[in-house]
Amino acid sequence: MQHLLRKPPSPSEHSPQLSPFPVFYSVGRTLLLAGALTLGHAVFAQEDEQENTNAEESSQQASAPFEVIVNPTLNIGDLEKLITQAEDDMFAKYNELNLDDDYDILCRDIKPTGSHISVRSCEPVFLDKARADNHGLFMFMLSRGGGVELLDDRTLQKNHRREYEELEKKMEAFTGTDAEFRALAQRVLDLRATLRER
Repeated sequence: MQHLLRKPPSPSEHSPQLSPFPVFYSVGRTLLLAGALTLGHAVFAQEDEQENTNAEESSQQASAPFEVIVNPTLNIGDLEKLITQAEDDMFAKYNELNLDDDYDILCRDIKPTGSHISVRSCEPVFLDKARADNHGLFMFMLSRGGGVELLDDRTLQKNHRREYEELEKKMEAFTGTDAEFRALAQRVLDLRATLRER
């Protein structure tokens, strides 16, 4: 976010519809608070007290040496960090709702074979267990002369297609029944859509 400092407009420049108080800008489904509180507090008046409020606004503007303007622009790195945090929040809520630990989703940074660059991987526990079982069996059979193939991730995923279908059903069910999970999932989708638009 970029923060710009500028002097507030004089009361004559300030139109009656504008206010020196925080303004909420809706960006997707996320509300960003822009502006600063002048004199450390905000006064929210009823419509019938509009004249008193206008007088207070004029005096507060005249005494404020500057105001902060927040430009809510995100670079791609910041957006990716937001997506990671949103995914972590969503999967934490999913894991809390899910009663079968094999269908929990764990995220971690891994280095693919032949690469020194870490990538983020989020996968269900049942796939992680299947990979470990296959690797253990491969190593055991290798010491006995071979006979078991070491499976790649794509093959492991195909072999566990039914579990993935069950995982998808669980997520759809939680999306329909839990408002917090639904909101977290929507936030992930919105952030990913914003990243694709860049």
